[in-house]
Amino acid sequence: MANQNEKIAVVGRGYVGDKIYDFFKSNGYDVYSFDVDREKSDVEKLEDLNQFGLDFAFICVPTPMGENGECNVSITEDVINRIDAKTIVLESTISPGTTERLENATGKDILFTPEYFGETLNHPLNSLNVRNFFVIGGRPEVRRRLVELFKDILQADVKFHLVDSTTAEVIKYMENSFLATKVIFCEEFARICDAFNVDYYDVREGWLLDPRINPSHTFPNKEGSPGFGGKCLPKDISAIIAASKKAGHEPAFLRSMFDYNKKIRGED
Repeated sequence: MANQNEKIAVVGRGYVGDKIYDFFKSNGYDVYSFDVDREKSDVEKLEDLNQFGLDFAFICVPTPMGENGECNVSITEDVINRIDAKTIVLESTISPGTTERLENATGKDILFTPEYFGETLNHPLNSLNVRNFFVIGGRPEVRRRLVELFKDILQADVKFHLVDSTTAEVIKYMENSFLATKVIFCEEFARICDAFNVDYYDVREGWLLDPRINPSHTFPNKEGSPGFGGKCLPKDISAIIAASKKAGHEPAFLRSMFDYNKKIRGED
């Protein structure tokens, strides 16, 4: 039985924030939100959320591409400095080490848990109600609070992968980097098929007979907008390249893949 006495805030009511807001609201929780869109805000100012005695604050604000391709977390930092909650949960993709740095700087209890909603139609993970796994990054005593919150609502077979926050941040980048690579791989093979005068989709269907291959992200779009685009993959690949280089590793494969994507999209 859910402990519906817990007070929850959602900061940022874009695509991800709306999903989280609707999830808790539909399960009977008191949920309050703030967004730059006044129609989606329950309060006039962000700080006004603090009057509710928040147990959890889910932060779903933009983390755009900044200078040198890095992840710009200035909006996230501003929100964390102004919000008071027993547990702050970061949903936006952020560079490895950001959660730990912000915890140390503010003294607040902060977790990172990546979102998996996606931008495509009929996405298999477009609702928290159908998710059977969660990655939660942070200190053990803080992670436990979020696990208990989700366990109160979701089915018993939900899996929780509990790690430190930096590991969770890298997990999200690994996922998005793999999906981007898969898109580019299929774009390349579509062109190989053209060179041999065979149909890519005949090749694709034979390839997908192998149970090790998942069909997602296998539809090239040579005539339309090839490669990967959207709000997430380009900025996230750029960010992990920049963060890796800053940490002392030159990710040559990811950089080559990213540059190839820009080339076929006419962005180089």
